[in-house]
Amino acid sequence: MKKNVLTLAYIAFGINALATGYDDGFSAISKDSSIIKSWATGIEIHRGLVDIADPTAMDNDTNAASFGHASNALGNASGNSTDVVSLGDAGWATLTFSKPIVNGNGPDFAVFENGFEWEGATFGELAFVEVSSDGINFTRFPSHSLIQDTLQLGGFEGFDPKEVNNLAGKDIAGYGTPFDLEELKNSPNLDVNNIRFVKLIDVIGTIDSQYASLDTAGNIINNPYSTPYASSGFDLDGIGVINQKEEPNEIINLADVALGENGVFNGTSEDGDSSFESGLLSFNYSNTGFWNGFAASNHQDDTTAGWANDKSAITASGIDSIGDTYGICNGSDKTAFFTNGGAHKVNGMYVTNSTYATRSMQQGDSFAKKFGGESGNDKDYFLLKIWGTQLNGEATEDTVNFYLADFRFDDNSEDYIVTNWRYVDLTSLGAVTELNFALSSSDNGDWGMNTPAYFAFDNINVTKDFSPTSNLSIPDVTASQEAIDTVIDLTGWYSDADNDDDLIEYSIKSSDSSLFSAEITNNELSITFNDSLSGTADLIVEIKSNGQTILDTISIEVSNGNSLEEIVANAKLYPNPAIDNFLIEGIQNGVAVDVIIYSSNGQVVLTQNNYLNNTRMDVSSLAPGIYQVKIGSSTQKLIIK
Repeated sequence: MKKNVLTLAYIAFGINALATGYDDGFSAISKDSSIIKSWATGIEIHRGLVDIADPTAMDNDTNAASFGHASNALGNASGNSTDVVSLGDAGWATLTFSKPIVNGNGPDFAVFENGFEWEGATFGELAFVEVSSDGINFTRFPSHSLIQDTLQLGGFEGFDPKEVNNLAGKDIAGYGTPFDLEELKNSPNLDVNNIRFVKLIDVIGTIDSQYASLDTAGNIINNPYSTPYASSGFDLDGIGVINQKEEPNEIINLADVALGENGVFNGTSEDGDSSFESGLLSFNYSNTGFWNGFAASNHQDDTTAGWANDKSAITASGIDSIGDTYGICNGSDKTAFFTNGGAHKVNGMYVTNSTYATRSMQQGDSFAKKFGGESGNDKDYFLLKIWGTQLNGEATEDTVNFYLADFRFDDNSEDYIVTNWRYVDLTSLGAVTELNFALSSSDNGDWGMNTPAYFAFDNINVTKDFSPTSNLSIPDVTASQEAIDTVIDLTGWYSDADNDDDLIEYSIKSSDSSLFSAEITNNELSITFNDSLSGTADLIVEIKSNGQTILDTISIEVSNGNSLEEIVANAKLYPNPAIDNFLIEGIQNGVAVDVIIYSSNGQVVLTQNNYLNNTRMDVSSLAPGIYQVKIGSSTQKLIIK
C-alpha cells in the first residue's frame, strides 16, 4: 500500500465492507464493490487429496478433491457455497487475467472463498497467495497466523479472522481478502506493475508437523481439519482485480463461432480449403478426404478412444464452463493469422490434449504405442512448439516448447500426460502477425508421427495493436508562385499508443499535381512549387506503424498574388451557345480556378477543379437548356443546344 494513502485506504475499504453488512475487523471487500475492475479469465488447477494423511480416503470414487468445475473460479464471484472449485489438501490453482494487475493505491486484488460465520467464529479454509510476472518465478505474500496450534481445529470449527494476515479464505462468502503488491515491491524476479499470474496453494489445516503448513515466521497454521470430502481444501470462488494495467487486450475464446448441429465448426464446405474467424484471429481448415487444420467444438466426450472422437478435449469442456466452445488443432504444422495485417503481442493461451491423443498415449492403438511402453521405462514425449511470424515475414527468434506428455524422467512417477487446461506464456515471441503450431512425438514410423497430431486450445490472450493517431493534423499550405520550398517536420504530429513513435513511417501516398512536387526524407516533408502555375490541389500522406496505416490529406493552395476577381475578370465562354463542349478564355495564364455548372433550378450538374485557360470542358452529358457557369467568383450564362 502506498504509504501516503495507508490510513485513508483502510478507512475506505472498511466502510465498503461495513456498508454491505460484514466486517472482519480489517478490510474485506464485497464482491459487488465498485472498486473491482475485472475478474480472472483463465485457470490451471491441480487438485490435492481429500486427506493428505490418509491417501486411501475416498469420496465420489476418488481420493482427490473433485467438487466444482474449474470455471467456477472465473468471472464474478458468486458469493454462495456451491459455485466454487475445491483444491484439496495442498492442491493449487494458478489464475490469469485479461489485463495485468499493477501496484496501485490500496489493495490491488482480492481472493474470494466460500467461508461462513458460525457460532461467533468464521469457518473458512485458507490458502497461501503467490504472484508472478512470468509464470515461472512466483513470490509468496508473507503470511501470519496467531491461531493457537496446541489443539486441532475440527473439520467444522471456526477461527477468528483477526488472527490471520495475508492468507486467502479468512473472510465469508461474498467478501474477498485483499492483497497489496506494495508489500512485494522489492522482491527479485517480480514486476509488481505487471502481475499476470496469481497462484493459490491450499493450507493443510493439520497441526501434525509431518503435514502442517507454516506461516512466514514458521508457525503452524491451524485450520479446520480433516475434511475428507470431495470439497476438501480451499474452495475458490474468484479473484477480483482492483488495480490493472489498461492494455487493449482481447481474449479469443471462439465463443463467437457459430457451431453446427453436431457442435462443431470446421469449414464452410465438405471439401477444399476454408477458414473461420474469432476475434482478431483467422483459423484455416482443409478437407481433402480427411480434415486438418483448426476446428471449433463444444464436444464433451472425455472417454471414447479413437479417431471418431477427434474433436473432443480431454477436459470435456472449454476453460470457461461446461459446454463452452474451444478449439481443436489437427496437424503437425498449422498457422493462425491476424486478420487486420498488423503485428500483435500474444500474451499466452491455454492448451490441453484431445481425448483422441490422450487415450492413444495412455492405452496405445492400432497406429500408436502406449507411452512408456509395457515396462513404463520408454522415454516418450509429445511436444507442442509455438512460434510467431514477424511483420517482416521472418520467424521469431524464440520458440516456446510445451510438453503435452513427457515420460523422459528417471523417476517414472514423474511421467505425465496433460489432462487439464495449462497456460502457455507466449510473451517472449513479441509482436507477431501469425501464430505457428507444430507437434512432434517420440513415436514415429515410416509415414511420420504415430501419435495422433491433435491438441485443444482456448482463451488466447492478445494485446490489440491500434493504428497511429493524430496529435494534430498536418497543416494545410498556402503559398504564392514565388514562394521558396516549404519544409514540414512531421515528427510528433502522430503517435502510436502501443508502439514506439520513433518507428512511425511517413510516405507520399498521392501527389498528382502540376502545382508542386513533394517528397519525405527523414520525417521531413519538402514541397517545391511550380512558379508558373497557381491553384489548389491535395497531397495525401501515408502514416504507417507496425503494419497499421492511416492517411492524412493536406490541401495546398498556390496563388499568383492577384485576387480571384482580378484573375477571372476577363473570362468568357466560347462557343456560347455550345453543343458538346466549350472553353473559357481570358483567365490569367497559369492560374487554375474551379468551374461549377448549375442547372436552371440551381442544382450542381458538373464540376471541374483546377481549370486552366482555354481548356475544353465536355458537356455532352448535359441536356439542352440554359445553365449558369461559376468561374471562380464570376458567374456567366451558358446555353447548350
